[in-house]
Amino acid sequence: MSISFKPDVSTLQIVEVDVSTSQKGGSMTDLSLIAEQEWSEARRRAVVLRPLLEFTHCPRNKAHEAAVELGAYSSEICHPFHGKAAT
Repeated sequence: MSISFKPDVSTLQIVEVDVSTSQKGGSMTDLSLIAEQEWSEARRRAVVLRPLLEFTHCPRNKAHEAAVELGAYSSEICHPFHGKAAT
């Protein structure tokens, strides 16, 4: 028997982050430079992928449906979510 813990979260605390010290040598993408077409595609993908986060293990049929919708392979869909329940 598998039990998933899903906390009841109704609010999220917003915290200020000083990006000048948080990246420590890494690079940060300026999100304002991303084209609207790319944002639209990201939103489309999110709508397809978000429901998969509800599963502890990604069902093969759901992965296949998402893969068809996104033009990807099922293994590319499930692998990132394997064993990660939504929190």
